[in-house]
Amino acid sequence: MIGLKFAAVAIATLMLIAACSDLQAEADEHYDLGVAHQEADELEEAITEFTEVIRLEPDRYEAHYNRGIVNANSGNLRTAIDDFDRALELKPDYADAMHNRGLTWGNLGQEWRAIADFEAATTQDPALTEAHVAKGATLINLSQFAQALESLDRAILLDPNRPGAFALRAVAHAIVADDESADSDIARAVELGFSATALQGDVDRVREARGN
Repeated sequence: MIGLKFAAVAIATLMLIAACSDLQAEADEHYDLGVAHQEADELEEAITEFTEVIRLEPDRYEAHYNRGIVNANSGNLRTAIDDFDRALELKPDYADAMHNRGLTWGNLGQEWRAIADFEAATTQDPALTEAHVAKGATLINLSQFAQALESLDRAILLDPNRPGAFALRAVAHAIVADDESADSDIARAVELGFSATALQGDVDRVREARGN
């Protein structure tokens, strides 16, 4: 009798394992579809697929994170914050989620919250160049030019071939009247493919505002 009971429990366990495997396979299928829709810029469809993944596997942090990105790109900024919050609850060391939540806070006009997230992201992953760039751009908007230059210097040290970092640093240098450095950064940004007309126009407007 004991042997029969053991056999019954073993069979039930095998059935449970099979059910879990099927559930994961279904979640994986929806996740892959979500990524495909996301890459095709089919945002509503991507949200639907990632939501289904979360229904099947509520603790799958990647689905919360990706849905956050899609919601942000769809203009659903507050919903995106909720998604990034949940991703970070599930994976507190997720630097990319910190960075993208920072970008979303910035688009909501919450620049200091954005800065806090960029700093958290770069503390977690010091080599996350895009977070250094985003922090620099946000600090320029906050008129914190010395700190902005430090962030952009760090970004360029990590990736000396990032044209946007040079373009932002050119503007920051122009604002603080370091025209020689601004011109050098303009030249490097253009060399790397940044629009010469757009960047030179931005820097010229800064100089005109300075009265130079």
